Formats: sequence, structure tokens, C-alpha cells
Amino acid sequence: MICFPAYFDISVARPDFCETIPRYTEDLGLDAAGVECNEQGFIIVDGDQNTNIDGIYAVGDVTGRMALTPVAIAAALRLTDRLFGGRPERKLDYDLVPSIVFSHSPLGTIGMTEQDARKTHGGTVRIYQSRFDAGFHNPADG
Repeated sequence: MICFPAYFDISVARPDFCETIPRYTEDLGLDAAGVECNEQGFIIVDGDQNTNIDGIYAVGDVTGRMALTPVAIAAALRLTDRLFGGRPERKLDYDLVPSIVFSHSPLGTIGMTEQDARKTHGGTVRIYQSRFDAGFHNPADG
């Protein structure tokens, strides 16, 4: 079975296998509230999850940012810290969200790509590389 995030409009050649999946924001009445969405139907927010309407906020998949549950939870926690916890400086840095590829061997990343880092920080970027094996010949095994 293949699962797609529900905010994509997906049509496939085999309609018996999968149908078009609706967007999360279609039935929320956002237009009646005046909340702006982009052409894909995602709610437009700033870095603090504010929409264009005071007092209306959005986090998670409806914003079109990283569609990951832990990221949505982290963004929501920081929003509640700002709104109710007296911590106006709290915000999620989307550049520091780790990712992993479940392969053999697993691969993980965090932070910007080298290209984005060079655009942002110029010549101060230093790149380090390390190579290792998967431990097939572990010296501790004798």
C-alpha cells in the first residue's frame, strides 16, 4: 500500500488503487474568515505561525512546511510558549530539523545543504567529511 500526505492532489493511472486525495484546508472555511492560502491550498504563515488575520495561527501540514508530526508538535509547543508562556523569543528553526533515510546503512542529516549554507554564510562555511565502514570487521571481535 502506498500512502500520500493528504495535502497533495494526486491522480494515478489506476483509479481502483488510489483516488484524488483532498487537501486538509478545503473544508475549514478559511475564506470566510479571510485567512489567505497559497495556490496549493496551504495556509500562509510567517515564521511565528501567524496568518494574515490577528489571532489565527497555523502549524503542521496545513502550512505546507515539513509534513512531519514531530515538526508540527515542536512548532505548536513553541507557539504556545509565545502565546501563553511569556517566551516571545521561542520559534522553530526549520533549518535544524534532522532527517533520516532508512536504508542499509542508515543515513541522517541535519541543517542546511552546503549550497544553502554558502548562500547564507559565504566563505565562512567549512565542510568536514568522514568515512567509516559498517563494522563488518570489528577489531573488538578479535
